[in-house]
Amino acid sequence: MVGITLSEEQLEWAENRSRKEGFEHRARFQLLDYRDTVGTYDYVVSLEMYEAVGERYWPVYFRTLRERLKPAAKR
Repeated sequence: MVGITLSEEQLEWAENRSRKEGFEHRARFQLLDYRDTVGTYDYVVSLEMYEAVGERYWPVYFRTLRERLKPAAKR
């Protein structure tokens, strides 16, 4: 699992929580803008980004999410 955020506080919280719960070997977290992501993924889960991005940027946001999904995941 890969988690990204623009918030240093969220990054610190996620890293601490993963260590506390014992799944740090299964998850990694990055301070990164979604537009700067590379690679493809089986799933994308977006929490509160729809609202944060704002309607003006929805086309870029949703295009980026689609580009990050592996071909089989797009069906």
